[in-house]
Amino acid sequence: MLVVAGVVFSYYLYDLRRDVGQKSGRMKLLVWAVSFGVLASIIVGFFIMGSPFTLRMKRFDERRVNDLQNIQYQIVNFYQRKGNLPNSLDELKDPIAGFNIPLDPDSAVPYGYEKVSDLSFKLCADFSLESNTQTDSKYMTRPIPISSEIFLVNENWRHQKGAVCFDRKIDKDLYPILKNPKI
Repeated sequence: MLVVAGVVFSYYLYDLRRDVGQKSGRMKLLVWAVSFGVLASIIVGFFIMGSPFTLRMKRFDERRVNDLQNIQYQIVNFYQRKGNLPNSLDELKDPIAGFNIPLDPDSAVPYGYEKVSDLSFKLCADFSLESNTQTDSKYMTRPIPISSEIFLVNENWRHQKGAVCFDRKIDKDLYPILKNPKI
């Protein structure tokens, strides 16, 4: 931006100093070069960052993973406090604590949940893109922003494009039922 502003200001000063009828080929060349540079930087930006539509889909998928992690946490918390898994996500609603079931950021459809057994359940979402395996890390437990576009995703949340269900099973030793849960 500074280069473009500098070129515009230089052209303005040149235009003030030149004679009215005088034309310069050097200035036309400079204007064309700067125009080409700006256009090239925009095109290179699309190749590096991706199109705005692709970035939007990535953000939606990141939000879906965050929502599913939050729902999973609420399910485990529900299990520890009540001793069983919820039959539906509606049982997790808690107006006092302020937890509402998140909806898909793109379609506003509820996420899928299925109680498979007393300790197993499935969480489902419809993803726009495949998770980026180059930036995924098996050591991360939650997405952490590295730059404005790269997020590390837990290996447990890797997904393909389309409808994906994640199978989860509660370990009774890691998540024991609380005897006297405090709210």
